[in-house]
Amino acid sequence: MAERAQTNYSYTSRSTIEDDDRLSSEFVPHNDDDTSQGDSSSDFSMETASVAPSSNDRASIFKPPSIASSGSDMSISIASRDEIYPHDSVSQRAAEEQSDISEVPSVVSYNSSVDGHLFRELFGRAFAAQNDSYILPADDIEHSRLDRQHDLLKYDLGNCLYAAPDLVRKVLRPGQAQRPSVLDVGTGSGRWALEMAAEFPHADIVGLDLAPPTLTDVSTIPPNCRFEVDNANLPLDHYANCFDVVHCRCVELGIVDFHAFLYNVAQTLKPGGVLLLCSGYAQLFDEQHRPLPVTVEGDPKFTWIQRVFGEAYAALLARQDNALDAKDHWDEWVDANPNFEYHFVRDRFIPIGPWPEGLNDMQRYSSELMRYNCSTILFAYKPLLRLEGFPPDVIDRMIENAIEEIQELRARAYVKWRYGVAIRSSTPWTEKLETPVPVESAPSVIFSDEYKSAKANSASSKSPVNITPASSVV
Repeated sequence: MAERAQTNYSYTSRSTIEDDDRLSSEFVPHNDDDTSQGDSSSDFSMETASVAPSSNDRASIFKPPSIASSGSDMSISIASRDEIYPHDSVSQRAAEEQSDISEVPSVVSYNSSVDGHLFRELFGRAFAAQNDSYILPADDIEHSRLDRQHDLLKYDLGNCLYAAPDLVRKVLRPGQAQRPSVLDVGTGSGRWALEMAAEFPHADIVGLDLAPPTLTDVSTIPPNCRFEVDNANLPLDHYANCFDVVHCRCVELGIVDFHAFLYNVAQTLKPGGVLLLCSGYAQLFDEQHRPLPVTVEGDPKFTWIQRVFGEAYAALLARQDNALDAKDHWDEWVDANPNFEYHFVRDRFIPIGPWPEGLNDMQRYSSELMRYNCSTILFAYKPLLRLEGFPPDVIDRMIENAIEEIQELRARAYVKWRYGVAIRSSTPWTEKLETPVPVESAPSVIFSDEYKSAKANSASSKSPVNITPASSVV
């Protein structure tokens, strides 16, 4: 059985909050009549943000890989360990010193005798060593991408950090008998946790992940925020009844059984606490929000970015060690979970670049960040595709074609993001006892029959179908 890093940071408080006016607080999109990015059939409420996105934030600390102009070399190379673990970063110190659990407050609690090294290296990128199922990097390059992804989601929600503002602000209001607390599962770069600590200085914020955030300036961590290294697949009973809000963004790749994970998360919430879920799809959508299939070149619906996303999705699905499509079942799983008494799920569509007409300034900014995010995540997929057997030159050509497509706004596509919100019931926590029924559902990414046929014919070579050099793409 896997063991976890020991922690000296825990809560013992229990409290019950009064009933919430839940139906008045559901969601914050850009505006009520926004049909270009949101689901107009949903009962969204509106919160207009007039503050322009600021460049004076923690993202400026990083030096993310730049999106070069068309024809430039888009490869990202890491020449040495110093580039993976900069000497002034927390990740470098944790890997080298393997320090024991520190006193509160600290950047990370870490037990070297249990965990050994926090990182492993794969094809020149650093990965968390605690969980083999999570197969995206955990280095500075990836955390820089996650910082920008955080920004695009925040500005898509009208410069708000969470999708249910009335609910969150009520349970985190100041002046309560007990200090409010928040858990960020899969904190990644730590950006969401840091900004929540700034917004709610009277609350304690805990960021949890398989590896510490690669912060270059520890002084940016406020006293009410800390980070823990842990594996969320393990029981979370040491956090029972501790948190008023639990936030989980894009954690499915590191979770083996998401159905059971929802029970474990419910145990950490105080009665009336708020669960926030957020995740994006590998399936892209056209101007009418119809799925774009992974298909062969020459098909009118073919896009290179959907090809790379589709290949990465298929590789992840084949591993069978993650909850890749769990977001398609949030609604039914939370509804059947006796530990929650209220929930809803909403979808948002964000364009890859500012190609739709009529975008306001904040929408345009989030679309540009989505263009950056989609471009840089392609490089995060490279080790996964290498493990799947794709030759490096084939991967590079696919990514180069996709990058050109994104830069030139030829791929007029949306990325769908799903948000889920649930309220912890006031009844005692119920453990998951039943054996889950195997989930029978179609993959969330659509593959055309032509692609399936061509893929089957080239399966022995592990080579994508009809790879064309970028220079020949029209």
